[in-house]
Amino acid sequence: MLLEDINLKEVIDSVLADHNIDSTKPEINIAISLFDNMGRRHFNDSLIQDQTIFYPASLIKLFQAYFAKIRIQENVLKTSHELINRAVEESSIESLSFGTNLDQDDVQAAIIHSLKDSDNDALGYLVDYNTRTNSGLRLDPKILARFRQARSAVTEFFINKGYDSNLNIANKCFSFAPYGRDLQLMEDNGVNSMDINDSCRIMLDIERDFPEMLKFLEREIGDSDDEQSQFIAKGMSDRKDEISIFQSKAGWTSKVRHDVAFIRFKDNCDYLLAVMTQGLSEYKDLIADISRKIFS
Repeated sequence: MLLEDINLKEVIDSVLADHNIDSTKPEINIAISLFDNMGRRHFNDSLIQDQTIFYPASLIKLFQAYFAKIRIQENVLKTSHELINRAVEESSIESLSFGTNLDQDDVQAAIIHSLKDSDNDALGYLVDYNTRTNSGLRLDPKILARFRQARSAVTEFFINKGYDSNLNIANKCFSFAPYGRDLQLMEDNGVNSMDINDSCRIMLDIERDFPEMLKFLEREIGDSDDEQSQFIAKGMSDRKDEISIFQSKAGWTSKVRHDVAFIRFKDNCDYLLAVMTQGLSEYKDLIADISRKIFS
Protein backbone atom coordinates (compact mmCIF):
# COMPACT_ATOMS: atom_id res chain seq x y z
CA MET A 1 0.00 0.00 0.00
CA LEU A 2 1.66 3.22 -1.15
CA LEU A 3 0.34 6.32 0.57
CA GLU A 4 -0.24 9.48 -1.38
CA ASP A 5 0.80 12.76 0.22
CA ILE A 6 -1.20 13.19 3.37
CA ASN A 7 -1.76 16.21 5.61
CA LEU A 8 -1.48 14.98 9.18
CA LYS A 9 -2.79 18.27 10.54
CA GLU A 10 -5.99 17.61 8.60
CA VAL A 11 -6.12 14.12 10.09
CA ILE A 12 -5.78 15.58 13.59
CA ASP A 13 -8.48 18.18 12.97
CA SER A 14 -10.81 15.60 11.46
CA VAL A 15 -10.48 13.15 14.35
CA LEU A 16 -10.97 15.88 16.94
CA ALA A 17 -14.10 17.02 15.10
CA ASP A 18 -15.43 13.46 14.93
CA HIS A 19 -15.17 13.22 18.72
CA ASN A 20 -16.41 16.78 19.35
CA ILE A 21 -13.16 17.67 21.13
CA ASP A 22 -12.31 21.31 21.83
CA SER A 23 -8.73 21.56 20.58
CA THR A 24 -8.17 24.92 22.28
CA LYS A 25 -7.98 23.36 25.74
CA PRO A 26 -4.38 23.78 26.96
CA GLU A 27 -4.13 20.27 28.39
CA ILE A 28 -4.81 18.69 24.99
CA ASN A 29 -2.16 17.77 22.45
CA ILE A 30 -1.65 15.22 19.69
CA ALA A 31 1.54 14.56 17.75
CA ILE A 32 1.85 12.24 14.75
CA SER A 33 4.95 11.08 12.93
CA LEU A 34 4.75 8.90 9.84
CA PHE A 35 7.43 7.78 7.44
CA ASP A 36 8.46 4.75 5.46
CA ASN A 37 11.61 2.77 6.05
CA MET A 38 12.85 3.56 2.56
CA GLY A 39 12.91 7.26 3.36
CA ARG A 40 10.65 8.17 0.46
CA ARG A 41 8.37 10.35 2.55
CA HIS A 42 8.35 11.89 5.95
CA PHE A 43 5.45 13.54 7.73
CA ASN A 44 5.44 15.06 11.19
CA ASP A 45 2.77 17.28 12.71
CA SER A 46 1.41 18.30 16.08
CA LEU A 47 -1.72 20.01 17.31
CA ILE A 48 0.37 22.43 19.38
CA GLN A 49 3.73 23.07 17.80
CA ASP A 50 5.41 24.47 20.92
CA GLN A 51 4.25 21.61 23.16
CA THR A 52 6.21 18.69 21.82
CA ILE A 53 7.25 16.99 25.08
CA PHE A 54 5.05 14.20 26.44
CA TYR A 55 5.09 11.98 29.47
CA PRO A 56 6.08 8.76 27.67
CA ALA A 57 4.49 6.18 29.99
CA SER A 58 5.59 2.68 28.93
CA LEU A 59 7.43 3.81 25.80
CA ILE A 60 10.51 4.09 28.04
CA LYS A 61 10.57 0.28 28.04
CA LEU A 62 11.90 0.41 24.49
CA PHE A 63 14.90 2.42 25.69
CA GLN A 64 15.67 0.34 28.76
CA ALA A 65 15.34 -2.91 26.78
CA TYR A 66 17.71 -1.59 24.08
CA PHE A 67 20.29 -0.52 26.67
CA ALA A 68 20.01 -3.85 28.48
CA LYS A 69 20.88 -5.66 25.24
CA ILE A 70 24.01 -3.54 25.02
CA ARG A 71 24.95 -4.45 28.59
CA ILE A 72 24.39 -8.14 27.86
CA GLN A 73 26.74 -7.88 24.87
CA GLU A 74 29.39 -6.23 27.01
CA ASN A 75 29.19 -9.00 29.60
CA VAL A 76 28.74 -11.94 27.27
CA LEU A 77 32.33 -13.18 27.64
CA LYS A 78 32.09 -13.33 31.42
CA THR A 79 29.02 -15.43 31.96
CA SER A 80 27.82 -17.19 35.04
CA HIS A 81 27.65 -20.39 33.00
CA GLU A 82 31.41 -20.39 32.67
CA LEU A 83 31.83 -19.97 36.41
CA ILE A 84 29.27 -22.66 37.16
CA ASN A 85 30.79 -25.11 34.69
CA ARG A 86 34.21 -24.56 36.23
CA ALA A 87 32.81 -25.11 39.71
CA VAL A 88 31.09 -28.31 38.60
CA GLU A 89 34.28 -29.63 37.05
CA GLU A 90 36.39 -28.80 40.07
CA SER A 91 33.97 -30.27 42.60
CA SER A 92 32.86 -33.28 40.50
CA ILE A 93 29.23 -32.29 41.04
CA GLU A 94 27.12 -33.83 38.30
CA SER A 95 24.42 -31.17 38.23
CA LEU A 96 23.23 -28.05 39.93
CA SER A 97 19.48 -27.53 40.07
CA PHE A 98 19.39 -24.34 42.11
CA GLY A 99 20.93 -20.93 41.48
CA THR A 100 22.27 -21.68 38.02
CA ASN A 101 20.27 -19.11 36.08
CA LEU A 102 22.38 -16.59 34.25
CA ASP A 103 21.95 -12.90 34.92
CA GLN A 104 21.40 -12.43 31.19
CA ASP A 105 18.67 -15.07 31.26
CA ASP A 106 16.83 -12.94 33.80
CA VAL A 107 17.49 -9.82 31.77
CA GLN A 108 16.26 -11.48 28.58
CA ALA A 109 13.08 -12.55 30.35
CA ALA A 110 12.59 -9.00 31.63
CA ILE A 111 13.10 -7.62 28.11
CA ILE A 112 10.45 -9.96 26.76
CA HIS A 113 7.87 -9.16 29.44
CA SER A 114 8.51 -5.42 29.36
CA LEU A 115 8.03 -5.27 25.59
CA LYS A 116 5.44 -7.96 24.98
CA ASP A 117 3.30 -7.49 28.10
CA SER A 118 4.35 -3.96 29.15
CA ASP A 119 5.10 -5.33 32.61
CA ASN A 120 6.23 -2.65 35.08
CA ASP A 121 8.06 -5.13 37.32
CA ALA A 122 10.12 -6.28 34.33
CA LEU A 123 10.95 -2.67 33.55
CA GLY A 124 12.00 -2.10 37.17
CA TYR A 125 14.41 -5.03 36.91
CA LEU A 126 15.89 -3.62 33.70
CA VAL A 127 16.36 -0.17 35.24
CA ASP A 128 18.17 -1.73 38.21
CA TYR A 129 20.31 -3.86 35.90
CA ASN A 130 21.15 -0.98 33.55
CA THR A 131 22.02 1.54 36.26
CA ARG A 132 23.25 -0.73 39.07
CA THR A 133 20.73 0.85 41.42
CA ASN A 134 17.70 -0.36 43.32
CA SER A 135 14.56 1.11 44.81
CA GLY A 136 14.40 1.52 48.55
CA LEU A 137 14.27 3.91 51.46
CA ARG A 138 14.98 7.61 51.13
CA LEU A 139 18.63 8.67 50.79
CA ASP A 140 20.60 11.50 52.32
CA PRO A 141 21.51 14.31 49.87
CA LYS A 142 25.04 13.11 49.03
CA ILE A 143 24.01 9.54 48.33
CA LEU A 144 20.91 10.76 46.50
CA ALA A 145 23.13 12.76 44.15
CA ARG A 146 25.05 9.59 43.25
CA PHE A 147 21.77 7.70 42.86
CA ARG A 148 20.46 10.40 40.52
CA GLN A 149 23.67 10.32 38.49
CA ALA A 150 23.47 6.54 38.10
CA ARG A 151 19.80 6.59 37.14
CA SER A 152 20.47 9.32 34.57
CA ALA A 153 23.18 7.32 32.82
CA VAL A 154 20.78 5.69 30.34
CA THR A 155 19.24 9.06 29.48
CA GLU A 156 22.69 10.54 28.90
CA PHE A 157 23.62 7.59 26.69
CA PHE A 158 20.75 8.29 24.31
CA ILE A 159 21.24 12.07 24.35
CA ASN A 160 24.89 11.47 23.40
CA LYS A 161 23.58 9.37 20.49
CA GLY A 162 21.70 12.43 19.26
CA TYR A 163 18.32 12.03 20.92
CA ASP A 164 16.49 15.17 22.08
CA SER A 165 18.03 16.95 25.06
CA ASN A 166 14.62 16.96 26.77
CA LEU A 167 14.65 13.16 26.95
CA ASN A 168 14.32 11.90 30.53
CA ILE A 169 13.94 8.17 31.21
CA ALA A 170 15.49 8.01 34.69
CA ASN A 171 12.31 6.95 36.49
CA LYS A 172 10.63 3.56 36.59
CA CYS A 173 6.95 3.09 35.74
CA PHE A 174 4.74 2.53 38.75
CA SER A 175 1.34 0.91 38.97
CA PHE A 176 0.34 3.31 41.73
CA ALA A 177 3.05 5.72 42.89
CA PRO A 178 6.79 5.97 43.62
CA TYR A 179 8.06 5.76 47.18
CA GLY A 180 11.33 6.39 48.98
CA ARG A 181 14.32 7.20 46.79
CA ASP A 182 12.24 6.85 43.61
CA LEU A 183 9.97 9.62 44.85
CA GLN A 184 13.01 11.71 45.78
CA LEU A 185 14.40 11.22 42.29
CA MET A 186 11.16 12.30 40.65
CA GLU A 187 10.87 15.37 42.90
CA ASP A 188 14.49 16.27 42.17
CA ASN A 189 14.85 15.23 38.53
CA GLY A 190 11.31 15.61 37.19
CA VAL A 191 9.04 13.09 35.53
CA ASN A 192 10.01 11.08 32.46
CA SER A 193 9.70 13.01 29.21
CA MET A 194 10.08 12.37 25.50
CA ASP A 195 9.19 13.85 22.13
CA ILE A 196 7.65 11.92 19.29
CA ASN A 197 10.84 11.90 17.22
CA ASP A 198 12.61 9.93 19.95
CA SER A 199 9.80 7.35 20.04
CA CYS A 200 10.40 6.74 16.33
CA ARG A 201 14.16 6.78 16.58
CA ILE A 202 14.33 4.10 19.29
CA MET A 203 12.19 1.79 17.15
CA LEU A 204 14.53 2.35 14.20
CA ASP A 205 17.59 1.78 16.40
CA ILE A 206 16.11 -1.49 17.66
CA GLU A 207 15.36 -2.55 14.08
CA ARG A 208 18.94 -1.81 13.03
CA ASP A 209 20.88 -3.05 16.07
CA PHE A 210 18.71 -5.73 17.71
CA PRO A 211 16.09 -6.85 15.17
CA GLU A 212 15.49 -10.02 17.19
CA MET A 213 13.74 -7.83 19.79
CA LEU A 214 11.04 -6.90 17.30
CA LYS A 215 9.41 -10.31 17.63
CA PHE A 216 8.46 -9.36 21.20
CA LEU A 217 6.54 -6.39 19.75
CA GLU A 218 4.49 -8.42 17.29
CA ARG A 219 0.75 -7.87 17.69
CA GLU A 220 -2.21 -9.62 16.18
CA ILE A 221 -4.58 -7.13 14.62
CA GLY A 222 -8.00 -7.80 16.09
CA ASP A 223 -6.70 -9.42 19.30
CA SER A 224 -9.08 -8.08 21.94
CA ASP A 225 -7.11 -9.76 24.75
CA ASP A 226 -3.95 -7.75 24.05
CA GLU A 227 -4.48 -4.23 25.35
CA GLN A 228 -1.59 -3.01 23.19
CA SER A 229 -3.58 -4.03 20.12
CA GLN A 230 -6.29 -1.49 20.95
CA PHE A 231 -4.43 1.50 19.51
CA ILE A 232 -2.88 1.75 16.03
CA ALA A 233 -3.57 -1.96 15.40
CA LYS A 234 -7.28 -1.54 16.04
CA GLY A 235 -7.49 1.10 13.34
CA MET A 236 -5.86 -1.26 10.84
CA SER A 237 -8.56 -3.93 11.08
CA ASP A 238 -9.96 -3.13 7.62
CA ARG A 239 -6.45 -3.62 6.17
CA LYS A 240 -5.62 -6.75 8.16
CA ASP A 241 -5.44 -9.04 5.13
CA GLU A 242 -2.99 -6.65 3.42
CA ILE A 243 -0.51 -6.57 6.32
CA SER A 244 2.28 -9.12 6.72
CA ILE A 245 4.00 -7.73 9.83
CA PHE A 246 2.71 -5.51 12.61
CA GLN A 247 4.96 -4.63 15.59
CA SER A 248 4.14 -2.00 18.18
CA LYS A 249 4.65 -0.66 21.68
CA ALA A 250 1.95 1.32 23.42
CA GLY A 251 1.97 3.35 26.60
CA TRP A 252 -0.93 4.76 28.54
CA THR A 253 -1.97 6.40 31.79
CA SER A 254 -5.03 8.35 32.89
CA LYS A 255 -3.61 11.41 31.08
CA VAL A 256 -1.67 10.14 28.06
CA ARG A 257 -2.08 7.45 25.41
CA HIS A 258 0.66 6.64 22.89
CA ASP A 259 1.57 4.02 20.33
CA VAL A 260 4.44 3.53 17.88
CA ALA A 261 4.26 0.79 15.26
CA PHE A 262 6.06 -0.80 12.33
CA ILE A 263 3.60 -1.77 9.61
CA ARG A 264 4.67 -3.90 6.65
CA PHE A 265 2.17 -4.40 3.86
CA LYS A 266 2.31 -7.45 1.62
CA ASP A 267 3.24 -5.22 -1.32
CA ASN A 268 6.50 -4.47 0.58
CA CYS A 269 5.55 -0.93 1.60
CA ASP A 270 6.85 -0.37 5.14
CA TYR A 271 5.73 2.38 7.47
CA LEU A 272 6.58 3.59 10.94
CA LEU A 273 3.70 5.41 12.59
CA ALA A 274 3.85 7.08 15.99
CA VAL A 275 0.96 8.80 17.73
CA MET A 276 1.30 10.53 21.11
CA THR A 277 -1.64 12.17 22.87
CA GLN A 278 -2.12 14.17 26.03
CA GLY A 279 -5.33 14.99 27.86
CA LEU A 280 -7.37 12.65 25.68
CA SER A 281 -7.21 9.32 27.50
CA GLU A 282 -10.97 9.14 27.88
CA TYR A 283 -11.26 8.75 24.09
CA LYS A 284 -10.20 5.12 23.92
CA ASP A 285 -10.54 4.82 20.13
CA LEU A 286 -8.82 8.08 19.23
CA ILE A 287 -5.51 6.57 18.12
CA ALA A 288 -7.32 3.79 16.26
CA ASP A 289 -9.36 6.43 14.44
CA ILE A 290 -6.15 8.25 13.49
CA SER A 291 -4.50 5.17 12.00
CA ARG A 292 -7.74 4.25 10.21
CA LYS A 293 -7.91 7.67 8.55
CA ILE A 294 -4.26 7.63 7.54
CA PHE A 295 -4.45 4.20 5.90
CA SER A 296 -8.00 4.39 4.59
